[in-house]
Amino acid sequence: EDFLGQSNDTPSAAERPDSINRNLYDGSRYVVLGTLQDDTDTFAIDLAEDTGQTVDVLLVGRDGSHMADGALHVWDADGTTLLATGRPDPLTQGENATNVDLAILGLDILQGGRIYVSVASAQAVNYSLVVLANARFEVEPNDEQNGSLLELSPQVTALGYASSAEHDLYRLPLLKGDRVHISTSIPASISHAEPDGELDPMLSVLRADGVLLASDDNSLDGVNAALTFTADATGEFLIELSAAAGMGDYLLRVETTSDTGPDLIASQFDVTTDWLMEATIEFDFDVRNQGDSDAGRFSVAIVSSMDDTVGNADDIQIGSYLFDGLAAGEELSESRTLAIDPAILYDRALAAAAPGFGAGYESSFSQYLALVVDPLNAVIESNEVNNFGRARGLDFDDFTYFPFDVDGDSEVTTSDLDMVFAFLGRTAPPADIRADVNRDGVVTPSDLAAVRNRLGYVVNRAAVEPLSLRQIHSSDVDADFLRVGPIERPPEWDSLEENETAPGIRVEASDE
Repeated sequence: EDFLGQSNDTPSAAERPDSINRNLYDGSRYVVLGTLQDDTDTFAIDLAEDTGQTVDVLLVGRDGSHMADGALHVWDADGTTLLATGRPDPLTQGENATNVDLAILGLDILQGGRIYVSVASAQAVNYSLVVLANARFEVEPNDEQNGSLLELSPQVTALGYASSAEHDLYRLPLLKGDRVHISTSIPASISHAEPDGELDPMLSVLRADGVLLASDDNSLDGVNAALTFTADATGEFLIELSAAAGMGDYLLRVETTSDTGPDLIASQFDVTTDWLMEATIEFDFDVRNQGDSDAGRFSVAIVSSMDDTVGNADDIQIGSYLFDGLAAGEELSESRTLAIDPAILYDRALAAAAPGFGAGYESSFSQYLALVVDPLNAVIESNEVNNFGRARGLDFDDFTYFPFDVDGDSEVTTSDLDMVFAFLGRTAPPADIRADVNRDGVVTPSDLAAVRNRLGYVVNRAAVEPLSLRQIHSSDVDADFLRVGPIERPPEWDSLEENETAPGIRVEASDE
């Protein structure tokens, strides 16, 4: 209420909230949580970057308060010219909105971009004020095809909320031959890392008479939906967003596109620490723009999974990286290291190597690390379905985590038991942290039991790619010689006669 030593009742003393969530593509969002005491609050919104666009202004009471009897106004840069007044029925006159108290929709931003927003009430109320620039706010009710619906246009993002109990409809006017790409995303994250109940959105495009023309559920990343649609006639089309599962906020983006454009793909992905001894993992990846135009800013997400399928419930996002862009035909290469929650790794290893299989048991279970390119769909691509799940070595790779082999000799033996027993009841020092098998901070009988119940088990060698299974071509190595190692010496080598071939090991050289 007090700003620079005076109240915020007038434009001259207006507060200036900062823009947040500029991840609304090229839109902006301003949010104010305030309290009115029978007075007026005024805020200056500097939208100079968004001149020539439109704004939506929404006001809703909080903590049981209701603002429909209050006032919402937008003023020009001079602070005296009234531009718009909030209404309880912003879409249909006489039918009040159900998710906001007062709203101003589709207000043109004037030259200069500065506006003032004022809220007032004759009562003491708590309120939320939201200003969206170059973005639209989903206003309820919007589930009737012949009702008054919010209009979207290309390059504009809608912010909404959906659940399985209802669906949201938007109007989309197009000219014959217009080609648009429509997609969803979950604000500020990729859905893989979200808890149960997170929205799984579904998209449909309908003619104005309700005839279904196109639909998609989760082709974008296993959860979010995306489709490309070409208008077969000039007219108005409907976009329907519904919840295949869960509930929550969503971003709905409509963009013009064509058959040409950038096309981002992962061209190489390698987990360099195939046998994970600690809860950190090293990996390399390459991303290439195989399209015919430059790609703007985009991100990649790193996902930990129990299988090689991105989009399952077991997926957990453990990191992401942002890049400024990638020119057509260019490729970027990165080497990174990330930490993985050791509890997750341990629980997976525990389930994969259950007790009772006896000595010599080798689990076939591998864990996976995957790369998802442009998970938030920030770049309109000529192909939106090749951003993940292509092949091992391209955008995912496996690794093994075998914490029961405490000393790292690839087999669970009594020496592993001895290492755990030596620190029982204590915190293992960093050099011997593997004695704390479940990494809960203290070596306990549970750690001892986990090792004892798996005596004789061996590490999953398939996940670490034994050298006898690898093929190395000279084109892969920029050197005159190649050092390969280390190789564990099998016991049967001790009985070999002079010049006898070692079983299972073959080294070949060829002109190729």
